[in-house]
Amino acid sequence: MSVNYDKLSVATLRSLVLDMTNSANSGHPGMALGSAPILHALFTRELVSDPTHPDWINRDRFILSAGHLSSLLYSISHVAGYNISLDDLKEFRQCGSKTPGHPELVLCHDYTDCTSGPLGQGIGQAVGEAIAETMLSADYKDGKKLINHYTYCLCGDGCLEEGISQEAINLAGLNKLNKLILLYDKNDVTLDGPLSLSSDENTKKRFKAAGWNVYTVRNANKVKKVAAKIAKAKESRKKPSLIICHSVIGYGTNVAGTSKAHGSPVGKEEGKRTKVESYKFDHEDFYVPQEVYDFYNENFIKKGQKAYEKWNKKFEKYAKKHKGDAERFKELEHNDVSGYLPDVFPDIETGTMMSTRVASGKALNDYQLSIPNLVGGSADVAASTETKLEFGWDYNPKHRDGHNLNFGIREF
Repeated sequence: MSVNYDKLSVATLRSLVLDMTNSANSGHPGMALGSAPILHALFTRELVSDPTHPDWINRDRFILSAGHLSSLLYSISHVAGYNISLDDLKEFRQCGSKTPGHPELVLCHDYTDCTSGPLGQGIGQAVGEAIAETMLSADYKDGKKLINHYTYCLCGDGCLEEGISQEAINLAGLNKLNKLILLYDKNDVTLDGPLSLSSDENTKKRFKAAGWNVYTVRNANKVKKVAAKIAKAKESRKKPSLIICHSVIGYGTNVAGTSKAHGSPVGKEEGKRTKVESYKFDHEDFYVPQEVYDFYNENFIKKGQKAYEKWNKKFEKYAKKHKGDAERFKELEHNDVSGYLPDVFPDIETGTMMSTRVASGKALNDYQLSIPNLVGGSADVAASTETKLEFGWDYNPKHRDGHNLNFGIREF
């Protein structure tokens, strides 16, 4: 009998989510259950990352804006070969564990690209990651051979209600961040009830107005359709992309589609029923079939390892052709600029009548002459705060190597 690996894998992820939240007697199973096929499609089809080298600089980035879905992130990170065990999953939301209630970079470094939790913030972080990719790629000779990865972000209805999301969405569209792909789990439910209580916006028009591509998947359970839309979004050359995935919160449980599924465990009895009747997954708690491990090994782990090895060979060739740039790249890879600091630090003569902001501006401009990756930015008050780098130029779609980022009146 042939195995439907997608169906089995999604059932496994959903069952782990139920086991984790029930074991902890806390957590947010609802959206995690609905989003499971979305992340499964991303990881096994398009995301390029090597779990055996989680710090690889050219890996694709994945930002979980809806940080309360941490149980799903941890579950998929486990089956995808990252340094997180079943025992770690069993310690979900326990003090000091590697599986806190919201992803924390200091605790989950190997399988988390940023700390998240406050809704909408992850979208801003993803835009920052996407900007960084374009800057690094442009900052070196033939830089696209070294830096050419994508940034993916998963958000929910609540993320898009937060004002911070619109700030980031507009900035991404303005700067034509075509390697940014936002996956939107649209289940139309919030903690207090249906989304219609607080929002009836036309999300598609909102993003199009900001200069984004917009794609729709009518049923998030259709793994191949989700994957096809991600692949389509990767073809974009001038715009970031939004993929609206219509899902069911608390999929398969007796509270599916309602606000009751949002933030409370369903209980062990209902969890068992859901796994057996809805997911056709009749196994003990915290069980992962070998077929699922094998599927992720073939479709994620090996793919990432090959990409990592290929990149290292490219870097070796690059280093022979561009020795100076290659040395600088390795020196700055972990943002250590100690070797680029000037021997004599900027000095302001004692007694000089100069405001601290002017003194700071003078220092920044002096430092820019020696620190190659220094970037200035301002909320439209550079003339006042002295944060514009005089020896640089503006970052924009035509000048990705710019060192002055005009982010306008945006708080984040």
